[in-house]
Amino acid sequence: MDPLPEDDGRRKRQYWSQEDRETLLEYVTKRVDMALERTIRTDVETAFRDRAIIAMLDGTGARGAELFADSKDDKRNGLRWSDVDFDERLIEVYGKSREYEQAPFPASVHDVLKRWYRVQEPPTEAWPVFPTGHYGSKKRALEDVLVADRVDATLKERGDQGKTAVLDRLHREHEVPPPSISKEGVRRLLKRLTNEAGIDPDGEYDYLTLHGARRALGRDLYTSGMSEKAQEALRHNSIETTHEAYADVKMKDVSDSIDDVRG
Repeated sequence: MDPLPEDDGRRKRQYWSQEDRETLLEYVTKRVDMALERTIRTDVETAFRDRAIIAMLDGTGARGAELFADSKDDKRNGLRWSDVDFDERLIEVYGKSREYEQAPFPASVHDVLKRWYRVQEPPTEAWPVFPTGHYGSKKRALEDVLVADRVDATLKERGDQGKTAVLDRLHREHEVPPPSISKEGVRRLLKRLTNEAGIDPDGEYDYLTLHGARRALGRDLYTSGMSEKAQEALRHNSIETTHEAYADVKMKDVSDSIDDVRG
């Protein structure tokens, strides 16, 4: 029965720190090696996918809703390989503007994504870049295209093969793209990876958030004197939006300048 807390207008903000992002990138790379060596329970394909997710978040400035499925928005069903241009090093995303926009990705992301493409071997370009590992979602996607009884019958006749492996085979045989991993799924993944990597982020969040990666990329460009590049990378409509987004960073720079002058 206590009164609701007042909204003071302050939003929780997180930036992936240089140390935290490097630790996370190193960990997901090590996790791929462990999967290849079969020293962890995570399968090889999932480990490669997860490393590509982290690299994409870290290096592109894309929003989670632009890369992954959003259960609240039918138009946001996750990035597809047809949206990726390896030659031009860019991706086409359905932006916040409700229009399709182009987002760049650096060489480091290009190499990780290319390796993941070779591991996944998508049967069509309509395949999601980051497919879900959720059994029920895969099964429902197949049932939407194939007769449900047919899917069930194939599962019953699977022999020693696991149910998920059967679904994956059906998706490929019939070229039915599985659903993309959702924003919620990636959020859970980030919480798990943050914990496994032994990262303890500063601030009010106890894990590395989706938006924290985007803000960190913009911050690094902004504080390097490249505010216009930050605007372009984050696809802000105006430079004023970028200045406003990093007002706290700019004020700290002013504070440091005062120290330099009067120190």
